[in-house]
Amino acid sequence: MLEKEGFLQNIEKIFEKVKSKLCKSCASEGTEIMLEKEKLVQNIEKIFEKVKKETTVSMYRFSLLNEEPTIYDSCVGGVGYVPKNEDIPMDSKGNQLRLLAQINCEDIDLEEFPNAGILQFWILHDELAGLYDDFKVVYHEKIDKAVTKQDVLSKFKPTLEDFNPVKGEGYKIFFKKSFDYGGKKFYDAFVKYYNEIYSQNPIKYFGEIPISYNELNNLVGRKVFNQNMGHKIGGFPGFIQGDPRRCNDAHDYLLFQLDSDFDGLSFQDDFKERVMWGDSGIGNFFINKEKLKAKDFSDVRYYWDCG
Repeated sequence: MLEKEGFLQNIEKIFEKVKSKLCKSCASEGTEIMLEKEKLVQNIEKIFEKVKKETTVSMYRFSLLNEEPTIYDSCVGGVGYVPKNEDIPMDSKGNQLRLLAQINCEDIDLEEFPNAGILQFWILHDELAGLYDDFKVVYHEKIDKAVTKQDVLSKFKPTLEDFNPVKGEGYKIFFKKSFDYGGKKFYDAFVKYYNEIYSQNPIKYFGEIPISYNELNNLVGRKVFNQNMGHKIGGFPGFIQGDPRRCNDAHDYLLFQLDSDFDGLSFQDDFKERVMWGDSGIGNFFINKEKLKAKDFSDVRYYWDCG
């Protein structure tokens, strides 16, 4: 009996000794993993700032003013400018389009952009807001200041329904020169700099960084997404569903972006819509940069999506 008790006591001692070693080893490994993760987060933050700085480009952001625009103003919605000898732009079936927006190019100071004239975006006022080629981008290089708003209004034909995403009588635009970052170049550069640090375990794609999706999104993805949304000319586009362009798409410049714009919540009395693409979506117009420099607006790609 005494021998058995001694044997059991020895087993208990050995067990406690092994357990202590294992706990110390686990604690050491846990601390090591935690330190590695902290270092990874720090490196992601450093790479983000570096890539942001490298990919930043000049562009314009704009906001909508509750002021009725003239036919010569930069505006969203409204009547717009139409020369005396021209008609309201139409689609291939002869349906009149409606003005989505126009830019008085004197308001814009970008290397690629015209510095004079009026650039307009016309879309069909159907349920899809002219998504499938029912749109026109028109550039008036010379402006006839003798044209009046009544001259233009007299050319419009009445419609039973109007699904223009712009609500109200039109809004003057207030521009502010700014900067933007993002796009494929941003994520390609991010992968490059990540692999320079972690050359022993390189990745091919940004999403392969060994950290949870939510953490990576908070550190990088959401910041880029928020940066790319909003009203803008130039810079990098924002999407709800994703970029419709292929990697070799020649439409490499964001000519114009109009985001949904509203105050309050839809179920509240003070809810006010200025722009609404479907269910709070966003609209984009793309052009080849060299064609833009040449003032050639014959090949523009239009897209909008929502959640």
